[in-house]
Amino acid sequence: MFQIVRKHWRVLMLCVLVSIVTAISAVAVQFVKGKLLDQALARSTTLAWRNGLLLFLLISAEIGDYYAYNRLRGKFVALSLETLRSRWMASILCRSVPEFNKHPQGSYLSTYTNKVESLKMLFFYNIPSIFEIAFKALLVSFSLLRLDYRIALMTLVLATTPLYVPKLVEKKLQQSQEESVRTYEHHLTKVVEWLNGFEVIRNHSVEKIVQKKFDLLGDSVTHAHLQNQKMMFLSQMLSTSLSYFSHFIVLAVAAWLVLRGEFTAGQFFIAISMIDQLSWPILGLSRMTQDFVSAKPIRDEVERFLNYAPPSAVKPQRVSEGKPNIHFDQVSFAFNGEKPLIEGLSLNIPAGSKVLMLGPSGSGKSTAVNLMLGYLEPQNGRVELENIPASQVSNMYELVTILRQEVFLFQGTLRENLSLYQPVSDDDMMKALCRVGLSAWADQARLSLPIEEGGKNLSGGEKRRIALARSLLRQSPVLILDEPLANLDVESIKRVEQVIKEISDRTVIFISHQISPQLKACFDQVVQF
Repeated sequence: MFQIVRKHWRVLMLCVLVSIVTAISAVAVQFVKGKLLDQALARSTTLAWRNGLLLFLLISAEIGDYYAYNRLRGKFVALSLETLRSRWMASILCRSVPEFNKHPQGSYLSTYTNKVESLKMLFFYNIPSIFEIAFKALLVSFSLLRLDYRIALMTLVLATTPLYVPKLVEKKLQQSQEESVRTYEHHLTKVVEWLNGFEVIRNHSVEKIVQKKFDLLGDSVTHAHLQNQKMMFLSQMLSTSLSYFSHFIVLAVAAWLVLRGEFTAGQFFIAISMIDQLSWPILGLSRMTQDFVSAKPIRDEVERFLNYAPPSAVKPQRVSEGKPNIHFDQVSFAFNGEKPLIEGLSLNIPAGSKVLMLGPSGSGKSTAVNLMLGYLEPQNGRVELENIPASQVSNMYELVTILRQEVFLFQGTLRENLSLYQPVSDDDMMKALCRVGLSAWADQARLSLPIEEGGKNLSGGEKRRIALARSLLRQSPVLILDEPLANLDVESIKRVEQVIKEISDRTVIFISHQISPQLKACFDQVVQF
């Protein structure tokens, strides 16, 4: 987190400078008030009017300075959050697909929402305030020393007692904060799961059951949040009680000095004002210390997330440009110690060839592809691209384009879904649409067609053909097509089959459970699963 703070140090320093000016104005206001009171009691009309005008100007300056301080603090927090969110996205995008899938989506969303929001309130907002309070405490302490050393020493000793409270309850604060975050993360994970499975929930008429489970999770989240609030409010209550008690003692001593004739009414007023100027910031510092203590587990967890580095026992290697040869050598694989799904698979796929992986659902076709992509590690044997183990190929995503059976489209325009935000000409996109049987969509007006989240406003066949066109536009050396003919009508199947037959500039791996004899004849190898 402190790297983010350092990145925006200029705004932070400007904020600190303004806070210093604000503190000077605030302290000056108290002294002028005291003088004004003495002059009013002494009936020094001219001096009272003069100091009244000065007081008005100082108060106006303090208000303006405080406004500028808040604006700059808000800017510092906004820039820090922008950097934090950017690093969050970068941390996700640098992960491999298997590494990304190790954690539920709710975990990532919890980091982006709940944990980032907690750091905003408990950490970033407090950074400028610490500098403000530190300088104000020094300035007020110096002012009190000039006024009366006894009041100054007593104030410094007693007013700082609230700072010890957060340390006394440090472990309890951290535990309650961790439990609150953990409970919310689990809650968010289940919510994402239910939203993704909305149709299944409705179709199986389990709405009431899901609602009951949601309410139970909501109760857990509320309980954990209230427990966390309880610890924070208890700490604040102890700090506030100590602050008021200290304030009362100093007030009594200052009153005693007035009775002894050692303080004027104005000096008494200044002393009490200075105590307020010191005790309230120190009470605020106590709360900030409490925030820092409770935020530490979140801060550590988010920093681990942001500093993610892909695990690798062997340094990843880059496959040279061109079409790679792919080799399976006596590969065996099983999930969680079950019966091997793939056993003793040996397969050589020369660059530029076409391979058909044929077999029923669950026979291991997609698993073989995941082994080739390095998503899975074989229990026995080797999977290599140009003699480099698949799991160690650093530029795998540059080499391979894969069209999965479950098609995904982004919310945006047809153009954005075809190009995926890369420089692709409209002419090339329209040609690709024609190739997959979407000639009616092949004009510039239709390229701006809005596509809803997940392609909800399209049929299954339309989504599949758009995804196929997108895959054809990406000129990677290897093209993997997982059941590309599913959900297509007879005419579209013929057109897609013709497209596959015409591909001659890349390696094609075609996965299917059934295929026409005409298309089957165009493959160099047929691997039966």
